[in-house]
Amino acid sequence: MTAAQLLRALAHLAPRVDGCDLLLAGPPPAPLRALVPVLQSGVRAALTGRPWHGIGDDGRGLGPLADGALDPARPLPWPIARVCVAGDSCWDVCRCWWRLDLPHLFGTPTKLRPVPAARARRCLLIPLSPSAA
Repeated sequence: MTAAQLLRALAHLAPRVDGCDLLLAGPPPAPLRALVPVLQSGVRAALTGRPWHGIGDDGRGLGPLADGALDPARPLPWPIARVCVAGDSCWDVCRCWWRLDLPHLFGTPTKLRPVPAARARRCLLIPLSPSAA
């Protein structure tokens, strides 16, 4: 599902924007509840007509549109880390488990980059029990 599709699905709840908040006239239907926190900024962008921006962990823009904005009618890019609507005072953090729990909201994963050796050495394996050591 995309932000544009979610907006259509929530139309009966009269969605509106108040600053950085998406307001609904009632609770979303159960199947949509988990989607609202993920796509709310895209819904706000579609309602206000302002650009919706997204960046990866490296700070690079991920939007497919000419101005680098995200398209509310397309899935979120797989490596997305933060999103905001133009004019927002801060970026919303995209939780890593969203990609696992709600993969249908995201585009096809891009080619994964290897973890640099210097970064990999900082990872420690901690056994769960003494017998696992």
